[in-house]
Amino acid sequence: MDKQLLDIYSDYLLCSFGLTTATGLSTLLDGAISHDRITRFLSESDFTSAHLWELVKPIVRPIQSEDAVLIFDDSIEEKLYTDESELICWHWDHCFHRNIKGVNFLTCLYHTPQAALPVAFEMLKKSEWKTDKKTGKLRRTCPKTKNEYLREMVTRCQKNELPFRYVLADAWFGAAETMVFLKVERKTDFIFALKANRKIAISQKDKLAGRYVSVSSFPLEVNATQEI
Repeated sequence: MDKQLLDIYSDYLLCSFGLTTATGLSTLLDGAISHDRITRFLSESDFTSAHLWELVKPIVRPIQSEDAVLIFDDSIEEKLYTDESELICWHWDHCFHRNIKGVNFLTCLYHTPQAALPVAFEMLKKSEWKTDKKTGKLRRTCPKTKNEYLREMVTRCQKNELPFRYVLADAWFGAAETMVFLKVERKTDFIFALKANRKIAISQKDKLAGRYVSVSSFPLEVNATQEI
C-alpha cells in the first residue's frame, strides 16, 4: 500500500468542498502525480480494517493504556444520487426516523487519556435478498447483524493485544447476547445504554419464575448501582 499517496488522497478528500476526482487531484498537484496512478491506487484492492490497523498501530502502541476504552458507533454517509448497490443502499436512520440511501459503516474508536484513534471498521454490505414479512417484497439485508460485527471487532482488538477497560456503545448494541459474550467469553466490562422497554429481572429468583419488568417501570436511583 502506498502510504504517501493514501495521505495525499485523504487530505484531498478532507479539504475539498466540491467534486473529487483523480484528475482533480492530479491538477491540484500540477501533474506531480498522474491521474492514472491515482486511479490504479484506488482500484488495486479493497481497503479493510486490517489496512487501518497497519497504519495506526505505530501511533497507538506508545499511548495504549489499560484505562483505555473501545467506543463503537455506526454512521450513514448519505449518497442520494449514486446508483444503488450492496454497499450503497437504503438504511434506517434513527436520528431522522426514516430510511436514507447511503453507506452504513461501523467504527471502533480507541480512546486513551492522550488521544483517540480509529482502530477497526466494517462496511455494512447488504449482499443478500430476503422477503419482508410485512410487505412481502424483497429487500436487501446484511449477512451479519451489527452486534455480530461488534463482537468480531472486539475479538480482533484483543488479538491485536490492544489493552482497554470498557467497551462503550449506544442502546442499539445493548443485546443480551453481546453483553454475555463480552463478559463471559472476552472477560471484559462494558457500558451500554438500554432502551426503556427492555425487560429485566430484579433477582435470580424472579428470572427463574419468569417475572420480568421493563426498565422504565423500575425505580432507578441516581448514582446508584443496581444488579439485575
